[in-house]
Amino acid sequence: MRNKPYRFYYGWVIVIASFLTLFLAIGTRSSFGLFFAAIQEEYGWSRAETAVAFSLMMIMHSLMAPITGILIDRFGPRILFPLAGVILSLGLALSSLISEMWHFYFCVGVITAIGSNMTSYA
Repeated sequence: MRNKPYRFYYGWVIVIASFLTLFLAIGTRSSFGLFFAAIQEEYGWSRAETAVAFSLMMIMHSLMAPITGILIDRFGPRILFPLAGVILSLGLALSSLISEMWHFYFCVGVITAIGSNMTSYA
């Protein structure tokens, strides 16, 4: 039997990158409940006002799903996923600067939702 030199299998890089991408994208979407009480306490918003951001996030997910599918078919994941990562990061970074309720709705409910959708189940 011939001894072949060990070749690194690139498929494992894809698996690890996919795992980390899904972990961050879906983790961002799913962790809203962990921060719910802290957001209410910090800004003095009611439960209903704060929950609107999560509702808006879920609406954006459902509206973006067909668009994400079209974009992946047209441009491929190599183009779309890094762009989506930038959008998701931008939404999270802007969330740290909110001072008004509409900022929260826009950053979390729209920008972060779009970035998360484009990187998650597609």
